[in-house]
Amino acid sequence: MSEKEITIQGKTYPSIKAAASAYGLTSSAIVARRKAGWTDEDYERGHRNTTPSGAIPTIINGIEYPSRAEAARAYQISPMGLRHRLDAGWTDEDFRRGSR
Repeated sequence: MSEKEITIQGKTYPSIKAAASAYGLTSSAIVARRKAGWTDEDYERGHRNTTPSGAIPTIINGIEYPSRAEAARAYQISPMGLRHRLDAGWTDEDFRRGSR
């Protein structure tokens, strides 16, 4: 299995493991941050850009919800269900249909 290069804050690392070492994190933390869409600014801050309450604003079908919990309530699913759908790359159309 070959290692995949990764670029964070303009620096390319030969592997996720090398990037994790440079940031003092685990490889799984780097992968989770990548999946969550962390930007270079998020890495500079050391945390994801969220609202003061810690909620992550979420846009689905052009509607901005103040948090993932609010979006989950709007779609009558659990917050974990919403998270799984977002992590799986559900599109607005998938949410409209209610299935992938």
